[in-house]
Amino acid sequence: MALNIIIIVSGAILLPFLLYYEYRENPKAILPIKTALSTLFVITVLIQPHPISAYYHLLLLLGLLFCLGGDVFLALPQSKMFLLGLVSFLIGHIFYIIGFYCIHLQWVRILLAQTPSWDHEGTGPCIHNRHHHDAFGGLVGFGRI
Repeated sequence: MALNIIIIVSGAILLPFLLYYEYRENPKAILPIKTALSTLFVITVLIQPHPISAYYHLLLLLGLLFCLGGDVFLALPQSKMFLLGLVSFLIGHIFYIIGFYCIHLQWVRILLAQTPSWDHEGTGPCIHNRHHHDAFGGLVGFGRI
């Protein structure tokens, strides 16, 4: 928890400096600040708990690392660096898309594991797990997926 607060405070301190140097168009000051801010995103992903599957965490981390590289490349003045920055951001966003799509598939599997049916008294619809009917109804499916 303390590390989260340090990250938030650090970001809140660095962001006004980044905006100031962007306004003043000072690339030598922008590069270290932008790199530090992007690094805070990466650190945040590394220290947070991972309640969703490990592959999502890895894809998110890879996306952030490529976008960190994109920030660095775009801050450098050479024209080749601009192209490398764009490609790096593209690769990073492909990792994000794959990660978010995999989470979508996980939710589809959860929803498909649940089937509507009538409760045991016949009084109305309820959701039961297709594979296991018991007193907990559909909640059993969440533990196995």
